[in-house]
Amino acid sequence: MKFTSEAVQLKKIVLVVIILAATGIVKYYNSTHKPEASKTTAESSTKWKEDLQAQTDASKIEITKIEKIKTFIMFGLDFLQILVYVIVAFVISAISRSRSIATGFSLFLVLVGTGITQTLAMFFDWCKYLPFGLTNFKYFISAGSYIDGTSLGFALIVSAVYSVIFCFIGYYTFQKRDI
Repeated sequence: MKFTSEAVQLKKIVLVVIILAATGIVKYYNSTHKPEASKTTAESSTKWKEDLQAQTDASKIEITKIEKIKTFIMFGLDFLQILVYVIVAFVISAISRSRSIATGFSLFLVLVGTGITQTLAMFFDWCKYLPFGLTNFKYFISAGSYIDGTSLGFALIVSAVYSVIFCFIGYYTFQKRDI
């Protein structure tokens, strides 16, 4: 089976996005499972070692149903965030016909796009409707809204609308091209 260059390009972009998502999951896990800070470093070190020993003993690990549900929701929201960026990568790939431009611009949006949009949203009310300012969905669960007048539902709706628009543009562009 012979793959077209677009299919290979899309596979590479998806692989990059999956690697970025795995990095985000590890960062989230590390940030939520830190040992509690004690008054002295010796007490903190001892407490941390005891916690580590308790976690390695499989019979002592007890995860409540609420923690499982929260973890499942966080992974689901991370998946939706990744899906938005994969759709954007597909559109850029279909429009530009360049693998390097699609990969580079998608990575730029993942790393910098949210920060730029959030900074603009501090000064302009209309920036909350831009596509990449609200794509960090799990932040709504853990810390609340970081742009005034937004919620998780609002962020999901805005991202869904932009995703449908981007999918249509990518599909239309891809169909018009002579292969």
